Amino acid sequence: MKIRGHSAPFFIDTAARARCRSISFVWGYGRYSLINGLFCAILYRDSKTPPGIKCSGDLMARRPGGRRRFRPSRAPLRILVCAIGIAVITLTTGDLNQFPPVQSSAASPPSSSVVLARGEPTAPSSMQRAPFEQGPWFDVDDVLARYQTAIGVSGALVVMVVALLVALVIFYRRQTVLQDWLSRHEQRWLNQFRDFCENVPGMLFQYRQGPDGAVSFPFASPRIVETHGCSAEEVAEDASVMFDLIEPADRLELSDALETSRQGLTPFDASYRVNHPVYGRRWMRGRATPSKDDDGGVTWHGYVQDVTDLKAFEAQRQLAASAFETVQEGILISDERHRIIKVNRACTQLLGYEAAEILGKPASLIMFETDREELAPRLIQELDQRSGAWKGQIRCRTKNGGTLPVELSIATVKTEELESIHHVGVFRDMREQLQQEAELERLATHDALTGLPNRRLLTDRLQQAMAHAERTGERFAVGVLDLDGFKPVNDQNGHEAGDQVLVEVAKRLNATVRDSDTVARLGGDEFVVLLRNFSGEAAFERLLASLNKPIRLDRFGVEVQAKGSLGVALFDPANPLDGDQLLRQADQAAYRVKSNGGGHWAIFGPRRGGTHDDRDA
Repeated sequence: MKIRGHSAPFFIDTAARARCRSISFVWGYGRYSLINGLFCAILYRDSKTPPGIKCSGDLMARRPGGRRRFRPSRAPLRILVCAIGIAVITLTTGDLNQFPPVQSSAASPPSSSVVLARGEPTAPSSMQRAPFEQGPWFDVDDVLARYQTAIGVSGALVVMVVALLVALVIFYRRQTVLQDWLSRHEQRWLNQFRDFCENVPGMLFQYRQGPDGAVSFPFASPRIVETHGCSAEEVAEDASVMFDLIEPADRLELSDALETSRQGLTPFDASYRVNHPVYGRRWMRGRATPSKDDDGGVTWHGYVQDVTDLKAFEAQRQLAASAFETVQEGILISDERHRIIKVNRACTQLLGYEAAEILGKPASLIMFETDREELAPRLIQELDQRSGAWKGQIRCRTKNGGTLPVELSIATVKTEELESIHHVGVFRDMREQLQQEAELERLATHDALTGLPNRRLLTDRLQQAMAHAERTGERFAVGVLDLDGFKPVNDQNGHEAGDQVLVEVAKRLNATVRDSDTVARLGGDEFVVLLRNFSGEAAFERLLASLNKPIRLDRFGVEVQAKGSLGVALFDPANPLDGDQLLRQADQAAYRVKSNGGGHWAIFGPRRGGTHDDRDA
């Protein structure tokens, strides 16, 4: 392949290697034309089927048929061609003319060549050597051999430049993608944070106290309007706007809590009241963590929550707890396994246990032994199978072994999810009530002054004695005793003295008879004696003898002699009488004795021996 260089327009003739082993071109004017020629020569040097190309001034190459081969005019190829051209031209300028000139026209390009020039291709027959075409001929191999290093360096530089450009493009695209990704995620995070601040049930804040003592809220979420009734803009520079809305009684405590947190950089936690301009007085709870600023100030990062409802619930809980501990009734709470989990103070006082001694123990522990065996299983069954409520009277066993009668009410408490079941037992001490009932019963059946059975209880016992006598044939006696000379005692010393005499007489009569016998007072100075299983008249003598001893009235400083007139009626099972008839007969007999001077006894009916009145009443 031969190349001839000149400053005139250049031509390159190419042919297939099979038919023409060389490529010739004429170096025309312009270094860029030379660059194009070199590029084409190098590109097609080793092609097995070298095509004919046309190289024009606009760097466009085409095959003879007109189909595009390559487009060097594109920017990357332009950069590549220019880089190679600059390097090659710089190294080869002025050296190509050193080759020897062409000697004859025999060296003209072969007829199979295709002319590449700025103009249109010419036919092979029209290619004539002009005077300006007279120049040295040289081989491309000579050029490549001579400038191999320069071309290699130039190629390396081109590769480096291209690699750098590619790296820059990749880096720029990656930076663009990264910036776009960061921008989208930052915007999404900001949107999420804004939604969070607007919807969280409370106020997020940054509260700062500068080194000069100035306070402000560098950041406050929009919820500050709901919690404190002011806007974030109002407190951004001066927090006093918000502090003016705090209840005056709570400001000092709040300031002390902030100062303690500032000095020790410890977490802040305080509750306070706010006089909200719309919602009225509300309870707030603020919690924050402090951090030291570079200028010596302190910034708290925290959260304020409206706890008005929580405070109300806490007040209700405290009220319930106070009521639980202060009620007089004992309260015992057991779990679903009927084990004690909580007791109040009254429960421990009534039973004598400490709370720790019975917690975790079966609830049946407090029941009396007999009730525990008989009542506890039935009670548990009713609680489990019925409505979950039970009420009745039981006997509890105290710690010291005593018996405590109580009225017990049990209710079953279930959670909304029905996952937990508790039994609440409320028991009331029945001792006082039973005592009152017994006292009422005693007052209803006993004399209020002497404590002896009254007419009501006497009638009941008479009926019992008659029924027993009819079954067994046992005899009994009924005696009516009237005191002799009792009226002068009342007249001389007053009714109080008379009452004292009656009480003393009741004691003496009651001490004289057996436990199975009954001494009753019907009213005034009249007493009745029921002698069961009557065996002899000696009992009448003992009754009258008990009254012979004078009665000392210490308060009045006197002694009185209380004698009595005793009338007796005997019950005969063969001829039974009712209680009223017996009392009437005994009263008639007593009246007759009293009419005869008193101080002795008489039996109603015929004489039966002893000191008595033998006249029928």
